[in-house]
Amino acid sequence: MNIICKFSLTLLLALPILAYSCSKDDETKIDDHPTGKTGTFSIDGVSYTGETSIQDNPSAGYYIVTCQSDEPYAFVQISFLSKEEAEKGGTFEVENYKLKQSSGKVQLGTNKIITSDPEADYTISVSGKKITLSNVRLVSTSSSSQKTTVNSASINF
Repeated sequence: MNIICKFSLTLLLALPILAYSCSKDDETKIDDHPTGKTGTFSIDGVSYTGETSIQDNPSAGYYIVTCQSDEPYAFVQISFLSKEEAEKGGTFEVENYKLKQSSGKVQLGTNKIITSDPEADYTISVSGKKITLSNVRLVSTSSSSQKTTVNSASINF
C-alpha cells in the first residue's frame, strides 16, 4: 500500500475518532462493524468488489458506510447525517467535508481523494439499504488539484 493510501485511510479513520473524543457525553459509543454485505464500485475505470462496514455515532452527527476492496486496495466511503436519513433513502447531493454535515447531502471520499467537491452531473441515491452512485467526478479541495471519478457503485449496507 503506498504512502498516499495509508495517509488517506488514517485521515478517514481519524476524523470520526476525533469527533468522538471531543464529545462531552461519556456514554456515547462509536458503533463500527462489518455488515456482512458486499458492494461493487468502479473508480477511474477500474472495478472493485469489497465488503461493507458501518460506523455510527449519532451524537457526533454521522453515519458512515464504507465499501473496501483489499486486493487491489481501494475504497469508497459515504457519510450521511444520520442512520435514519441513510435508511430513509432518496437522492443526495455531495458536499465538501466539514464538521457539521447538512441534511440531504453526503460526504464522499475514495482512496484517491478525501476532501472533494463534485463536478458535472452525477447521481447518488439510496433505496432499500442500497447506495447507488453514477458518474461522480470529484476534485480535491486540498492543495493538490487531483481529480477522480467514481464511475459507478452499488453498495449494500
